[in-house]
Amino acid sequence: MQVNIYGLRQAILRDMKRFFGAPVAATELKDISLEPAIMRADEDDVLSQAVELVGMGYLEPVKGFGGKYLSITVKGLQELADEFDHSPFVYGPRAAK
Repeated sequence: MQVNIYGLRQAILRDMKRFFGAPVAATELKDISLEPAIMRADEDDVLSQAVELVGMGYLEPVKGFGGKYLSITVKGLQELADEFDHSPFVYGPRAAK
């Protein structure tokens, strides 16, 4: 199935916000997500986009777990807030002003 990469990135951030304070392994997202974009995506797509979000600073590995567990960063939380500009990396080219 063709994945909307931007919708998947946004869904991952929304789920990670929902689990804020309880770090989640990217491999668990597919099983516990309430996000349709994640439920429809292949697990490999979810995992690869979680890695991309870590690389861009929207998610971060929780110390002491060898990178298995992730949490959302302030930068990631700001992407979900209306009062901040949205990144084209997360929202697509139309987000650029």
